[in-house]
Amino acid sequence: MKRNRVRMAAYGVLTVAVMVMIFAFSGQDGEESGSLSRWLMETAFGRALLAILPPLTGEGASLDIRKYAHMGEYCLLALFSTLFFVEVFLEKLPKRALGSSLLLSFVYACTDEFHQTFIAGRSGRFSDVCVDLAGVLFGLLLTLPVCRMRKEKR
Repeated sequence: MKRNRVRMAAYGVLTVAVMVMIFAFSGQDGEESGSLSRWLMETAFGRALLAILPPLTGEGASLDIRKYAHMGEYCLLALFSTLFFVEVFLEKLPKRALGSSLLLSFVYACTDEFHQTFIAGRSGRFSDVCVDLAGVLFGLLLTLPVCRMRKEKR
């Protein structure tokens, strides 16, 4: 198996881009974050999400949309970082890549919650890390068929 440096660089850049996006959203104060959630709820996409997906918190659609957004961000992080680690480790079955992606995503979720403790109107909660990890697990599940398809092409 041969390492594809272009693909590895692309997945690495996408992984870092998602991490920067998460950091930027986490840097918003409580008012900015709430405003973005309310705006998203008013879009057709937000309304469709809330109609399709079950309530998560029991505390209203605004908080639910924020939790689903966290899950989506971390799903992308897991997806791109797993594909990056598959290229790094050159594995047929991505066990090490999945584990590395899970560890990276968990550590990043913890540091993200810590970062939020310094932002006005925000707080860091381990329950939010658990929500992030739900997104990570979904992202890891999405990578399995992609890795299998790529393995068959080799």
